[in-house]
Amino acid sequence: METAQSGQLAQGTMEVVKLLTTPEMRSAAVVLRDMGEIPYGAWSEEQKSAVSLRCNNFDVAGMFVQSKMASEELIADGWTSSIQETYRIAGPHIAALRERFKNDTHWRYFEQLAIGSGAIGHTQPEVASAEPTSSGGAGITAPRP
Repeated sequence: METAQSGQLAQGTMEVVKLLTTPEMRSAAVVLRDMGEIPYGAWSEEQKSAVSLRCNNFDVAGMFVQSKMASEELIADGWTSSIQETYRIAGPHIAALRERFKNDTHWRYFEQLAIGSGAIGHTQPEVASAEPTSSGGAGITAPRP
């Protein structure tokens, strides 16, 4: 039984690694890095799509880790900083989609990976928030503790 579980963990981990190393994930990472501190209201559709792709894929990784179908240690070793950086930048997008869909758990497994509430990382990353700017649009404000 233990050998079967070990095999399932290895298989699940490989599936997550494949998901996180696709050309699309790498391209989305470049878009994310170039975003800097652009206010959320000024994000292009390409930027929103790139952030969404990363959030979706990290959410799947979080599901695998939480269900013990992928190695938490391997995912943590390879992707903690990327997960936390994506979470920090994606904060306003996550908030907007949760409001739009009236669903406070949208991308919750990704969030759990990022803040370490049962998975990766033991320090909570700073998260940008979407708040109105003086011009009335949504902007990135100081990170929340």
